[in-house]
Amino acid sequence: MIYIFLIIGIAIVYIDYWINRRIISVISVLTIPYLVIVPLNNWYAVKFGFYSIENKTILMLMLALVCFFIGNMFANMKRRVSKTKVIIDYEQNHTKFELYKMKNMLVYVYAVEFTGICRLLSIIADEGVHYLSTSDFEGLLIQGIWGHLLLTAYPLVPILFYYYTESKKQSYLIASLLYIGLLFFTFVKYHSIGAIVLIFLFVAFENRKYIKRGAVLVTLVTIVAFISNYFITFLIRGTTAKVQRSYYFRHLWNYIAGSLIHDNTIWSTGVGENQDTLYRLVSVVLTPVNVVLSKIAGIRLVPPVSIPYVWVGNNGEKGNVLDAIGYLFPGRMTIGNIFLFGIILVFVGWLFGAIYNHAIRVKGHFAVGICAFLTFFCFFSFFGTFYIHLPPWEIIFWCFLMPRVFDKRVKIIV
Repeated sequence: MIYIFLIIGIAIVYIDYWINRRIISVISVLTIPYLVIVPLNNWYAVKFGFYSIENKTILMLMLALVCFFIGNMFANMKRRVSKTKVIIDYEQNHTKFELYKMKNMLVYVYAVEFTGICRLLSIIADEGVHYLSTSDFEGLLIQGIWGHLLLTAYPLVPILFYYYTESKKQSYLIASLLYIGLLFFTFVKYHSIGAIVLIFLFVAFENRKYIKRGAVLVTLVTIVAFISNYFITFLIRGTTAKVQRSYYFRHLWNYIAGSLIHDNTIWSTGVGENQDTLYRLVSVVLTPVNVVLSKIAGIRLVPPVSIPYVWVGNNGEKGNVLDAIGYLFPGRMTIGNIFLFGIILVFVGWLFGAIYNHAIRVKGHFAVGICAFLTFFCFFSFFGTFYIHLPPWEIIFWCFLMPRVFDKRVKIIV
């Protein structure tokens, strides 16, 4: 089954590239992580005590990716991109910096980082360094008015980093690294890792020469960031000597493949048996509304599906996350529900394709908004449905607003 899955997945990615002539696309960003994780888990990770991803689960993933691809093809029917046009667009990218107030953007990001550092130091002064290793501190830097302020810089950092790659001005690199460091100290791993992936996708989207070395670099940096996150926590607690090296690998792979392994429970114990695909999709779409209502009135219109903790291996690793496809799959597997699942995946594929196609037709603007969309709603689909939380939605909002604040063509005084 794995070989069939790989053949079909590779075919989908190739056909999409043949049509769009873009390596960074909805299909490639969504599909490639699955093509890497499934075989690595079943061929190698099982030797370290992880459960294999069952054939039924692989078949479900394959069905979903094919349906998503079909929907994406419908979105592309009215759009034909020639190789010449892509080359012209690529050459025009080099003039975009002239349309933005890059120095003002840099100053703003440094100012945001300064407030973030002051807040971090204030917490340490009040609670002590040990507080950083507690669950109460996790995500604290991203909460409240200062947390929202910190997120306003999220879409600007990829632009600053890209400017560094073209200009080699160190101040832009320092600002980018400092911001990732601040997100790292939220100790919510997807905040910093999401920023790293977004920077890569954005830079590779704007200039394809960075794709190969960027892919290697982002993989290494992500692994280092993940392991460092746990290492620093153990260091603060003074327990590093008690933690075996294998723990970091096991936890890393649980983070990467745990949601796909968890998908196996769909066929055994079931997850949310009374909630079909339409309900699950609405629970994702209404996330911003649900978060606001829960804070104001303590209610949610469509609560997300409750996902239990299960063992993902016989090595002590557990998880309570389903990947995006597994989350959308109906709990009650009737023919009608599975058919509805396929239809909705076709619709989502069309919608994502339409959003992507509209974004790339907009000339003269950085594609940070669509790259953030690809990061949180496509790339991290293998990881889970963490976009039932508010920050990814807020980041998307800031991605479309903040670059325009520093756009010379927009009449905003900054």
